[in-house]
Amino acid sequence: MDAELVALATSGATTLVGLLVTDGWTQARQRFSALLSQTRGSQEAAEAELDRMREELIRADQSGDDARVADTATELKMWLRRALEDNPELSAELLKLVHEYRTSDSTAAVVMRDNNFYGPTAVQGSGVQANRFGV
Repeated sequence: MDAELVALATSGATTLVGLLVTDGWTQARQRFSALLSQTRGSQEAAEAELDRMREELIRADQSGDDARVADTATELKMWLRRALEDNPELSAELLKLVHEYRTSDSTAAVVMRDNNFYGPTAVQGSGVQANRFGV
């Protein structure tokens, strides 16, 4: 899988984990489950799986179980990667959802597209940074 899709899957998983534990999930549920239904056969199956993950994340958050949160993020990342590998055309919709639902805090999504990173930054000094990716 190319690095762009891996970065997008990671950003999507981060965005989803953030949404699953907030009231914003009710608005995003149908759109994300429609996208993820590509690997679960039906939107209802994807919704049920996302609801299960939401319940686990809420319990983990209440008990301070950071490992469970990380496990769920990894599970979501793999699910998104499979969906993007099977249907690369879904990347445009996932990118749209990530941009629409990302949060403004430090866990906001960072997306890589065409060897450029997009997302929030924090300025700590001055200078020049150059990143080269085999171009």
